[in-house]
Amino acid sequence: RLALLFALLLTVVDCGGRAPDSGPSRPNDLNEASRKEVEQLVHAADAAHKEWAKTRDVAALARSITAQTRIVELLPRSAEARVSLGNELYLSTDDAGAEQQARVAIELDENNPRA
Repeated sequence: RLALLFALLLTVVDCGGRAPDSGPSRPNDLNEASRKEVEQLVHAADAAHKEWAKTRDVAALARSITAQTRIVELLPRSAEARVSLGNELYLSTDDAGAEQQARVAIELDENNPRA
């Protein structure tokens, strides 16, 4: 999971269920402050997910979703960010939200095996 989140650094905005037409898709497309924010959010999301996996504390899962959502806001065209948010939404039983993120991820990168 951590490796996947770091892949996001190398490579969540409601767009009505379709891929956004513009916006950054990789942290390198962001200014320095936003890149640092993404890095901090990745670490926060990973820590919260690990806490949830260990304790099943819904507050921890909510923190992960909040961090993942902000990453998507910063990187609206990142399929990896969408997949990660979708996975967390699925774990929270938000099937509609998870499906929406998966559909956008596929639209952004139909060859992504995680989408």
